[in-house]
Amino acid sequence: MSQKTGLLSVNKMLPSRSAGGITLFARAWSGKGFFVSQNNSFRSEQLRKTLAVLSILFFTVNLAWSWPISKDRSTGNTQRATEKPDVIAAPTDPKSEIKAPARPVAAEVTVLEVIRTEDPLTNVTRSVSVIDRDDIKNSTARSVPELLKSRAGIVISKVFDNPKGTSVDIRGFGETSRQNVLVLVDGRRANQIDFTGADWSAIPLSIVERVEVIRGPSTVIYGDNATGGVINIVTKKTKKGIHAKAETEVGLHKYKRNGGTVSAANDWARGLFHFENTQDGGWRTNSDYWANDWFGKVGIGPWHGGGIDMSIGHHRDRYGMPGALFMSDIESLGRKGSTHSQDRGWTSETFVTANPYWDFDIGGNEFSISAFNSFRRRQSKGSSPYPASLWSPAGDWEMVHHIDSYEFQPKITWTRALNDWITSKMTGGFDVFFAEDKIRSGDRAPGQDVLNIAKKSLGMYLFESLSFWERFLLNVGVRGDWAKYRFDQKEVIANLDTGSMRNIAFDIGTGFRYNERSLAYLNISRSYRMPATDEFYTNMWSAWGLVGGGLNAGLKQQQQMNYELGVRDNTWKPLDFALNVFLTDVKDEIYYDPNTFNNQNYSSMARRYGLEMETALQLFAKKWYNVKPFFNLTTQKPYFKGGDYANKKIPFVPGFKFATGFVLEPVEGLTLSAELNHLGSRFVVSDQSNDQAKMKSYTTVDLKAQYQWKWATAWAALTNIFDSKFPEYAAYSTGRGEVGYYPAQGFGLTSGVSLEY
Repeated sequence: MSQKTGLLSVNKMLPSRSAGGITLFARAWSGKGFFVSQNNSFRSEQLRKTLAVLSILFFTVNLAWSWPISKDRSTGNTQRATEKPDVIAAPTDPKSEIKAPARPVAAEVTVLEVIRTEDPLTNVTRSVSVIDRDDIKNSTARSVPELLKSRAGIVISKVFDNPKGTSVDIRGFGETSRQNVLVLVDGRRANQIDFTGADWSAIPLSIVERVEVIRGPSTVIYGDNATGGVINIVTKKTKKGIHAKAETEVGLHKYKRNGGTVSAANDWARGLFHFENTQDGGWRTNSDYWANDWFGKVGIGPWHGGGIDMSIGHHRDRYGMPGALFMSDIESLGRKGSTHSQDRGWTSETFVTANPYWDFDIGGNEFSISAFNSFRRRQSKGSSPYPASLWSPAGDWEMVHHIDSYEFQPKITWTRALNDWITSKMTGGFDVFFAEDKIRSGDRAPGQDVLNIAKKSLGMYLFESLSFWERFLLNVGVRGDWAKYRFDQKEVIANLDTGSMRNIAFDIGTGFRYNERSLAYLNISRSYRMPATDEFYTNMWSAWGLVGGGLNAGLKQQQQMNYELGVRDNTWKPLDFALNVFLTDVKDEIYYDPNTFNNQNYSSMARRYGLEMETALQLFAKKWYNVKPFFNLTTQKPYFKGGDYANKKIPFVPGFKFATGFVLEPVEGLTLSAELNHLGSRFVVSDQSNDQAKMKSYTTVDLKAQYQWKWATAWAALTNIFDSKFPEYAAYSTGRGEVGYYPAQGFGLTSGVSLEY
């Protein structure tokens, strides 16, 4: 899979997946002119009618049941819910204080927001993992993706030894994982409109309070890109009083990171500011990395239930791109070498968010209204030198992107007791999104390719969560999405194309809470993914430059059915156990065909099924010698059911992985942690026919020791202590007829110290 700005060296090795007006590879011209996509399962009129009927039905039933609105409708359930202790703030509505839902909630139950409102984990009929602050402290991770590598159902792959170019795959989407996994930061979409996905380097691990992972489709709640799963990232919370923290960390290959955080809060206002600088010389030739990050957040209120939360952040980086190595390159240059020693990338990203909210009661009915707003400006550039030829002197090929995106998400939640044995929480809202990508590619000389891309979308959703007798759960949701694309090719060839798509999704989940901390559930959902902008648009290049382009008229949006049966058990308090089995069928899955050099749909159904298990045990919790072992397991089979690749495995997806380890506190203040990760073999990217040799399985072991004394903490971390040699990313190049590899770093060492007031 090729990358865009900042990953030119990947483009040089891999067959390009998309154009966006800037690809370096020849393309088949797909026509010009006005086009409206005809590959939709629902016409606009049908979609509007279906969504309107379901919305009216949901609202009417709920209104009729709770009418007249009166305090007489309140029940013991509501009263008990108000006695719930403080809960943890949730990712998509980051308030320092939140209201309890009108349903009984057991103490010490994790609270998260997978239906865009705060809810305990025991009410969620979906496979979920939560990584809290203690998990982050005990991990050897230097970025958010590295936190996730030991979790069931998740595979992490990197093309650099830094967060740039990292992909996070949930439930086996392989090379298209960036488009099938949605990443949220305090409710803000981190995914780009093209296929580069989320830029993990713009999410410093130092500002993360917790991470919530939802496996399986969450399209009803979050819309596009959520077909494989959702990763909710919650930034640090403020505590009352004035606090400050400074930390420094160093490691091999001239790695160093320095940063600091200050925060203050009282009963009506709170604020936080963080800054850090990261530098890394890199272990391969031309793999250096430099970044500055600053992040701030301010909250005011609540006053009479109302308030506003705001955040602002900026990220800037520059880095080298060593590119892939073929076997002949490894033999001549070694694993640390590079054939792209001058390829460089730059990124600058600034965002601002504002979320006004108001929580109030009317006659025993609880309402919460919010209107989340987010604006992001992202500029990126990749530069790659090319040698002189008969047609031109030597120069630099550049790809430059300037992306502005805006989202507006008004939402209302209505919570109430319908009678003595039914409680209800209904959430509905709109998601308005707009993004424009101004692209320039060429050698900074006359005749550059200039393309402006715009995408607009409108989504409407309604989600009802019912609890019966405090035991049985029923979660039902529906969503409709409309999207319009505009591709304005200005240079070298003028061309204007437009396209539109629309679809509907639903989600049905049932559960049985057999004790206050345990749940068995069944979930059935329909989801979809719309094409990324550079999957939807195609260009044709030759040795003389751009010769044509247009809309990828034959490309359909992919549609998916998902079935999941699982259990989360905490009957014995020291043991957390979660197990689920799932089956997913994807129709018209979008992929890059290395034979036609084009993005298209699989002609047959792609099926994925498997088992995911996570266990964690806490022994001697009240003693000074705490021991916390864990074991996570994933088995899955992703394959094509028919067509040209019938019964072939989906590339870049392992069938087996597991992780195990422990956290040990032998004496007060000292924490030792160990983690072993094993990833099974898999076929390389673009090898749908399964003809090439598999990427070999590998095992890594990481260790960390940290000691905290009053206001000071010191730590040392060892990664891949046995210096295993393996590639984290590999792809088949049809141009060369062989596989290019991205070697993973071997043994690593980092150490650091922090001072906190």
